[in-house]
Amino acid sequence: MFKTMLSDKIKNFIFAFLLILPTYYMVPHFLFIFPLLFLILFYEIDVYKVIKNIGKKNIILLITIFILMSINYYVLGYDKIDSIKQYIPYFIGYILVVFYAFFINEEVKKYLIGLIFVEALFVLLESILGINTIFTFHPDFRNDLLNMNIYSARPFGLSSGIITCSYKLFIGLLLLHSLKFKNSFFEFIEIIILWAILVNFSRSIILGTVFFIFLWSVKQENRKYLWIIISIFILNILFHFLALKSLFDLLNTDIGLFKIIVKLIIMLAYYFIESYLIFKIYLLIKNKRILFSIILFLIGVMFLFPKLGLIGSTTQDVIGRTTQDVMSYRDIIFKEAFKEVKDHPIVGNNSHKFYVYLPAYKKYEHLHNSFLEILANNGFIIFILYLILIVLNTRKNNYLFIFPIFVVSLTQYFIFWGISFVDIIFIYLLIFYKKRIKVG
Repeated sequence: MFKTMLSDKIKNFIFAFLLILPTYYMVPHFLFIFPLLFLILFYEIDVYKVIKNIGKKNIILLITIFILMSINYYVLGYDKIDSIKQYIPYFIGYILVVFYAFFINEEVKKYLIGLIFVEALFVLLESILGINTIFTFHPDFRNDLLNMNIYSARPFGLSSGIITCSYKLFIGLLLLHSLKFKNSFFEFIEIIILWAILVNFSRSIILGTVFFIFLWSVKQENRKYLWIIISIFILNILFHFLALKSLFDLLNTDIGLFKIIVKLIIMLAYYFIESYLIFKIYLLIKNKRILFSIILFLIGVMFLFPKLGLIGSTTQDVIGRTTQDVMSYRDIIFKEAFKEVKDHPIVGNNSHKFYVYLPAYKKYEHLHNSFLEILANNGFIIFILYLILIVLNTRKNNYLFIFPIFVVSLTQYFIFWGISFVDIIFIYLLIFYKKRIKVG
């Protein structure tokens, strides 16, 4: 009865909304079960078709990984289960991740992009207003950010924090470029999302975005356009390094050569996205997209006016984090993670998530590297099976999206959480992208 009650468009919108819903502030993570209930009630589910589209090799690999992790978790690591909640391990979520990814189609992607676009607009609005979130009851709410440096004034969008918001913006950029049909509104959405990525200023996402833009430009864009982007980038660097003296400010800091190089890479990545944005706005104006150009101009005026005091400031004032925390304690975390791998190379942490305690911050942290997290959690055998799954499914038609995800995953725990919005989109791009799947 329910399966014919809604039109395909409505079903696709609700499914898209339910996929992204648990990423919003105050929405509990367990609501990732809602898409499953919706699919069961309103979709015709052909299990054979699902299995066929996943592929035999992938089915074998996924089942093998699941069995090995279950043995590692329940048998070898039984002594680490110290609560009833832990009897349901995080990797159970992988089953739902693959299942949900199968049902993503072009229309679902468009709705997801639309929802992420709305959040990007909220990111810009929050930045203009000098607040970090529109949720004034958020425990970390601040309304004094107009004259703060970029790092300290990062908006949350509609999410609970900076990281979740940045992940969605990056995924929105990838999904946008994965669409079959593109028009001038596509260009406008891309500019808004890229602008929000700069304002949100997650350094891992900025690096991944630059890598994606470069790959996409080399593969898809007109080569003449690529040279224009590079020319704007060079001029932008000269402006920042000579006019604003940001390079001299950076070299003047006593943080060691390695950290100076890291900070320099982040600065260059930030300036590259700025340059790409300038180029995209130029294209809109060139193509006489007057309405979009006016909207961007007005947003730009509102965004830049309260920020004019930062122009000419030092690198520390603008970007923040020039001292020992430039690595965000990743050096400490990686050291502890490699020690865990060395001590338990076969079973890792018995497929329990491995966290590092940081006494200086009085908190536990994940490893800020998806691949290192898999290795420390599960050991080399399961880690290698994951790599085989990825290698077998990385193809000519999806590497433009998979490689940038890897870049982000090297500096963040981005994929393989268990069940997450990012994992669902990653598996879609890895296994199902451009497969002719019809579901209802």
